[in-house]
Amino acid sequence: MDFIGICLSISNGMKCMDMQYYIVKIAQVFKVLDYPTQRLPMAFQATDLRPLDADAAAEFRAVVGANGWVVLAVFLTSKTAQSYIASHLSKPSVGAFELARNLAAYHFQHRQLGLGAPLVEPNPVEPLYTFFSDSNNGEQVDDYKCRRGFVAGVNYSPQALALTDNRAKSFVPMTAYSKTSGIAKATTLFADTHSGTGSGENETYALGDAATHAMHFSYCIEEAGRSFVYPIELFTDATTARTFANGTKGTTRMRQIDMRQEWISSLRDTRIITVKYVPSKMTGDGKCNLSDCFTKLFGKHPLIFERQRDLLQVEVDEHSLFNTDDLTSA
Repeated sequence: MDFIGICLSISNGMKCMDMQYYIVKIAQVFKVLDYPTQRLPMAFQATDLRPLDADAAAEFRAVVGANGWVVLAVFLTSKTAQSYIASHLSKPSVGAFELARNLAAYHFQHRQLGLGAPLVEPNPVEPLYTFFSDSNNGEQVDDYKCRRGFVAGVNYSPQALALTDNRAKSFVPMTAYSKTSGIAKATTLFADTHSGTGSGENETYALGDAATHAMHFSYCIEEAGRSFVYPIELFTDATTARTFANGTKGTTRMRQIDMRQEWISSLRDTRIITVKYVPSKMTGDGKCNLSDCFTKLFGKHPLIFERQRDLLQVEVDEHSLFNTDDLTSA
């Protein structure tokens, strides 16, 4: 079934979402069918900041809008690239336009990637939902703005994965973000979100945002008529943020945010949220911070990105009515 560009299907014991048809149309309209191979949604920042003329700027905004719908619906691992490119909407540049077209080409070349979950769960796991938080100081992406990443999803048992021939993933993402704005700040005197003076402080701000979004996620689950079991398990790869949230040190060197973030401690003390550590990079047991790809570029390490992407997205079968031999530029 095609729902406003999203293809809904059932295959090999999985319920799937992808956007193969829509992505091909984008590639045809914006003439990126024959682009070089794109292993990453975005490898590096825009360097050519020459302004676009009116016609090119209009096309740039059209590409960003088309990519945005793909990223919002199924390509969540492209959120960092889309967020950065969209930040150039007010001042469209040659470099940003090329990044937008590269992203459209990336989606076209990986159009069979989507989201999928087992149809049947014979052995429900606890906790059913898991949350991940990460931040980056901005040296790779945003000119030293702190980028915050978050992903929440549902967990499935090995028995459920076996019913899909192990094509489904044990963690199925339901919501995610990659952004440079948020609610956690050092003081209410700041009108806008700001970066901290170090990675530990930035990770703590990111954790504060993630706690708020995790609570919102729990409300949505309850509004849908499903039960939500507390505490929320929120994972971070920052020991400083985890120590701060768990209150395992009486006095910290971050006194300027201790009181502003006291509500995190309240969530902990009432057993609403527990903050746990997870390594940033994948370990032998396959564990890693799944929000890592929402804060970083992987220009020099595409394999690391691909491994993380493959923990979040699945490859959906090519649709029977889809004929790649008919691909021609519009």
